[in-house]
Amino acid sequence: MSDTSTVVLVMCGLPAAGKSYWGCRLQDSASSRYPGKECEVQRIEFDAIEARLREEDEGLHPIAVWHRARSKALAQAESILHQERGSSTPVGLSKPSRRILILDDNMYYASMRRKVYLMAARNGAGYGCVHVDISVEDALSQNMKRPLRQRVDEKVIRRMNARLEAPNKSTRRWETNTLVIERQEEEVGARTLDKIWSVVERGWEAPAFIPKSCFEEEAKKERDRQKVRESVVHTAELALRRVIGTAMLLAGTDVRLSGTLSSLGRGFQVAKTEVMKRFREKSAFFVTQDTLEKRDVELLTKSLFAAIRGEFGNDEKTWSELEKKTLKILGEKITIDP
Repeated sequence: MSDTSTVVLVMCGLPAAGKSYWGCRLQDSASSRYPGKECEVQRIEFDAIEARLREEDEGLHPIAVWHRARSKALAQAESILHQERGSSTPVGLSKPSRRILILDDNMYYASMRRKVYLMAARNGAGYGCVHVDISVEDALSQNMKRPLRQRVDEKVIRRMNARLEAPNKSTRRWETNTLVIERQEEEVGARTLDKIWSVVERGWEAPAFIPKSCFEEEAKKERDRQKVRESVVHTAELALRRVIGTAMLLAGTDVRLSGTLSSLGRGFQVAKTEVMKRFREKSAFFVTQDTLEKRDVELLTKSLFAAIRGEFGNDEKTWSELEKKTLKILGEKITIDP
């Protein structure tokens, strides 16, 4: 049996279940279990990344923030694993013999965990999972004890509980190295921590393995996802063209704007270019479906009008009225399939 120096440990469970508690306990106990610099532990906390992104862009939709945070966290994990696999230690410096990368997130879908497993396999790392399993009512109770800024909406917790796909060793062979924690009472704390270390040590003993055919399947899925992203970008451009066309027709009937139609048209095109540039950069996080929904196009429309304001001297009331009338006329037609 081969072994690996790195293991990716996924923390799985409802918000407020205690995932961060056990992740921190493991991290704090590493120096005593492996004295010196034998074991290095890194922890990526998805919630912390999401909170930073929310502060950086308060106007971004919560779903978009969530998608961006997950993408950023997984990219960070991939980068760490890639660097560790290809790194060499400078002469005179000691290199940790063992590494643990903890991914602290809900990971409530099996597909989320499988994505991490594949990441570990690509980088020659081991894989383990700790599922902190508590009832939804206990999760809600623990959530209320959190500081106000860290609390998760009750509806989100209940929805996540309804969708939770718990790790299953019998139906998913790649989830064999999984520990289920059902209690976090102090008297069982030491024993539970030992069990978590057993998961880590089993991960060190054998790297994650995926047959070549599965890698090819994943590559095909990624190509399909890229096609969807390209299709959504194309759809967004069509939607903006329709928005601009409707707005220009309305502007032609407004005495406050009718005399500036030529420059207004150019202004809309410049604004569209700016909005689409931002959309392409965030397209993977902007929408929740494979096609644009009404809400998505409304956000695009607001972005378009925000970009063109200031280019013209008309007052705010003029632009607000034009924006509202444009959205009203589009109505249900605002959803555009590619």
